[in-house]
Amino acid sequence: EICASTSGCETFGFQLIYHNCWLGSAMDVPVRAKEESFTSGPAHCPVTGTWPTGLSVTEACSSRPSESFPGKTAQESAAAFRTGFVPVDLQCWPHHENGTLASCKGEPVVALQDTSTGWPGLCRGLHQVFLLPGENCELSCRANTSCATWQTIEISTGLLQCWQGTGYDCWNLNRNVSVKRSQMLMRGSYRVLKDLKGYDLAGLRFAFGVGSDGPLLTQQQAIQACNHTCLASIRCEAWKYSSGNGCWFHDPIHGPMAYPLTVESMNNNSEAAALTIAGEYIQRLCTTPQGPEVVTTQTSPVST
Repeated sequence: EICASTSGCETFGFQLIYHNCWLGSAMDVPVRAKEESFTSGPAHCPVTGTWPTGLSVTEACSSRPSESFPGKTAQESAAAFRTGFVPVDLQCWPHHENGTLASCKGEPVVALQDTSTGWPGLCRGLHQVFLLPGENCELSCRANTSCATWQTIEISTGLLQCWQGTGYDCWNLNRNVSVKRSQMLMRGSYRVLKDLKGYDLAGLRFAFGVGSDGPLLTQQQAIQACNHTCLASIRCEAWKYSSGNGCWFHDPIHGPMAYPLTVESMNNNSEAAALTIAGEYIQRLCTTPQGPEVVTTQTSPVST
């Protein structure tokens, strides 16, 4: 509000832990902030319409890049968007004031995969969660925005354990785990910023291979499994499936993806790019108005 009402102010930055407010001129290429609660953005966010729920849609959460994206430089990539900058991760997702992720209230948590419908649920990337008396593994995961997959397994003593986490390589039938029930969940919605068919993208994590190194799936089933691996993980911004080396997805825990993307980190002129037969660079959306306890303005916890 201070920036919007100040003559000449075009950008702002606010650091919650120190209650510091910065006012600035035109936005440069953003960089990732070290402090999660740091929020920055333009003085005004142009509204381009409304979601069916009545929530206003800003240009940062609706415009797509031109065909020139990615550019040779960060500035060229930013210029490919009408906003003048490349969307940052979870920019259009609600956050608490301290910068941590909030849930998207009002939108269902959808099961992309479920052992009750034949999915094996033999996922890697999970960790054991010790539930309190009366807690349920599924409900515990659904209440945790960062939980992509939950799994109830039976160990050799007959006891049940709850495992949760990112969840990948879930069709690996060679894993000796007794899964009693498991689901892979997606929260909110998303939109595709760039079709990655024919592109190689650096910074992705290997999920599963092809042929004898991968699951016994048809190519289309493997592509869907790869897509679901990314969609279930709220922080995943991109995935690709290669006919040469299988499924890869963005997992910040494993390592960051370059920001902003340029031709150095995303190219379409290599042998690896030619083998990419499917993939997407996506933006997460929460299209339902949220309560006052979360930040619903579509700015982002990054510095400029």
